[in-house]
Amino acid sequence: MNPIIIILLDVLMLVLLMGTIVSAWRLQSRFKVLKDVHKDFEKLMLQFDESTRRADQGIKTLHRTAEQAGSVLQTQIDRAQSLYDDLSTMAGAAENVARRLDQASASLSQQRSSSAQSAAVSRAESAAAEPIPPDPRSRAERELLQALNKKE
Repeated sequence: MNPIIIILLDVLMLVLLMGTIVSAWRLQSRFKVLKDVHKDFEKLMLQFDESTRRADQGIKTLHRTAEQAGSVLQTQIDRAQSLYDDLSTMAGAAENVARRLDQASASLSQQRSSSAQSAAVSRAESAAAEPIPPDPRSRAERELLQALNKKE
């Protein structure tokens, strides 16, 4: 073979080999960047996993707290309902007692007025029959008795 062809082939081989070395060097630097990105991504995934675990734990804690608060609230609602029922019963009983007291008061007033009229008639009859003895009471006592009799 011709020495020029051999030199040309060697030069061509050298150029191709240099291109391969440059490509390998660039590829190696890209792999290094990719490896660094992979490490960062792995750290990020570990942090995300930890955050997910903490969030899950927080949700469980929140759920337990909500259940406890709901239980306490339900207990208070039940107690309030019981108190409401008791108060309703007591209010009904109080209305009955008030009605009976009004009736008793009206009846007593009628009895007092009729007995006062009877007493007045009896006194008038006895006064007409007997002379009035002098009253041993003072004037203030008589006025007080008159005022009390008027109120009845």
